[in-house]
Amino acid sequence: MTLTGRVVAGVEGGCKLLSSGGTSYLLLPSGDVSDADIPVGAQVTVRGRPQPDMMTTCQQGTPFRVTEVMPG
Repeated sequence: MTLTGRVVAGVEGGCKLLSSGGTSYLLLPSGDVSDADIPVGAQVTVRGRPQPDMMTTCQQGTPFRVTEVMPG
């Protein structure tokens, strides 16, 4: 799945979100992607997969495992 949008900070520290198609996604770096690759405020296109059943401490958004990040 591919999403494009601006990365925003979540209400909990360290949580990063991206809204696409009316859904808010919690961005979780995976594989070769690090947290630094997804800076708050950046316009990005990310590829990965949603994991709606995953529990997180962020309390916002559908968890989304990011496997690739590109400038959006």
